[in-house]
Amino acid sequence: MKQYFYLISVILLVVAAAAVFTYENSSVQKNYFDNGEISFDYPANWQSVAVKYSQVASFTDPESSLNVTVSRQPTPGDYSLNNFTLNFTGDNSSFKLVSSENITVSGMNAHENIYKVNLNGSSLDDEEIWIENNGVLYSIICTAPTKSGLFGDESQLKNSKNSAAIDLITKSFSINTSSIKNSSSPFWGKISIPSINANWGIRSDTVNAYNSTYHLPVSYYPGENGVCGILGHHTMFSAPFSRIDELKTGDTVIITDFLSQKVYTYTVTSNGDIKWDYKTNPIQFNGGTQELTLVTCWPPGRQEGAFMIHCKLSSVQLI
Repeated sequence: MKQYFYLISVILLVVAAAAVFTYENSSVQKNYFDNGEISFDYPANWQSVAVKYSQVASFTDPESSLNVTVSRQPTPGDYSLNNFTLNFTGDNSSFKLVSSENITVSGMNAHENIYKVNLNGSSLDDEEIWIENNGVLYSIICTAPTKSGLFGDESQLKNSKNSAAIDLITKSFSINTSSIKNSSSPFWGKISIPSINANWGIRSDTVNAYNSTYHLPVSYYPGENGVCGILGHHTMFSAPFSRIDELKTGDTVIITDFLSQKVYTYTVTSNGDIKWDYKTNPIQFNGGTQELTLVTCWPPGRQEGAFMIHCKLSSVQLI
């Protein structure tokens, strides 16, 4: 019996090694992606799918249901590579951090996060690789359904075929630094408030711009362990927050973050907190809780006070 078990083990190891070899062997068909700034190899049988927001390429493997997206987004000056190691432990947590470590991708310093994700009742394995280069944040995000088997849930990202395919990308991934250009869009994300039909971009350079809101630099970014602050005019510059005083407890506020490639859903916990002395006693955005505060001037058209909506993070999803 032991000899039989040993033989099976050897066969499995040989099969795994062969699968890795086939992707690395030059005789196997590979496609080449190159947009002038980013280039990499990927398996020829993968299908391209539509990209969203800051994604530059998106693929799916029809055989294994592996999905891979490659994204790039210019980073605000106060954003760092440590910001997007998400460890969310809320009541309706959909992300569970499995591991986080510094790695190397094609000679470049990178960071890898691995999560278990609960998406609409289904379990996903999520591997995220992040590279920061010359003020631009690049990501390679790989997801696959978790397979339930005799010995428990198995990571489909770590099986020989998918692991070799991911290695094919990371080992060939290249950034042409001479071709890096600033994005034509100033937004690193967008905010949506369904109950008042509000949809606006989020930027970090100015509050005085049309069709946009402003991330307060003294606050945290979504996903960080602290309060995120978003400021919007009440009557000027498209008046993005003209109706936030209508929000009710339990309403939803959604931030789609192109930097971390996540969608953060918040629930309103209180409305109508007015700070009349905000000019001499600034609003505090404390660490320790993953929350959101929306801020606008008050009364409408004047700047005597700061009107605030407080929200609690309720769920996180991939873009």
